[in-house]
Amino acid sequence: MQSLISIITPVLNAADTVQQTLDSVAKYCPPDTEHIVVDGGSTDGTLQILQQSDAILIHQDKPGLSAAMNQGLSHARGRYILLLNADDFLMPDVQGILINLPIRPADNTVYYCDILQRDEKSGLEIPCRANIDHINKYMSVYHPGLIVPRAVYDVVGLYSEEFELAMDSEWVHRCLASGISFRYVDGVSATMRLGGRSHVSLGASLAEYRRSVTQHKVTPGHIASYYFVRQLGLQTLLKFRPFRSFWLSMRGV
Repeated sequence: MQSLISIITPVLNAADTVQQTLDSVAKYCPPDTEHIVVDGGSTDGTLQILQQSDAILIHQDKPGLSAAMNQGLSHARGRYILLLNADDFLMPDVQGILINLPIRPADNTVYYCDILQRDEKSGLEIPCRANIDHINKYMSVYHPGLIVPRAVYDVVGLYSEEFELAMDSEWVHRCLASGISFRYVDGVSATMRLGGRSHVSLGASLAEYRRSVTQHKVTPGHIASYYFVRQLGLQTLLKFRPFRSFWLSMRGV
């Protein structure tokens, strides 16, 4: 019988966090969920952890995060796909979210949820309310909060391997350009740790986002450049503790 959900996890040297990822899938997903883990050549003990789990382990055959995601998708049998990085983990709300998905997915609708972002340095968990209406300014929906019918990938295509940091943004922009609709589902699906490549290489990530949003005509070029400068400035300021504390207090965190 076809699985309801396929969870796809790209991983490379995540021995410190991947067990929590695996445990959250086992705890909060329906019994017929398949968890596909695509390993990019880990050397730190990650493979030993994966080999003792129920996850389907695939060895990555092309370099790059986009390639890993696409390789996982090529093996997925689920009617819905959820991408979950090896330093992220699912939250209890995802149980109800997944159970209430339509049995027969449409090929024109993506579901999206809220997430938490976890700052390991401070221990703070920052609520991030997703809103597709802001996707012309910044990445306002998050891949651990996207639940995608497999049929939508058949319509729109897989992740572009020309994008290595903002591949999820580019895919969402491509969906919008193709007439795919996005439906908000109330709930927090996952916690995403800060400090990944898109945060470390912030300027490059925002540049890829700007390229995508203009390429797919979601935002005019001059407006996209304004948002690029604004986001780069904001994220740079957030590295300074006093400003970050003020910003978090304004958000009620």
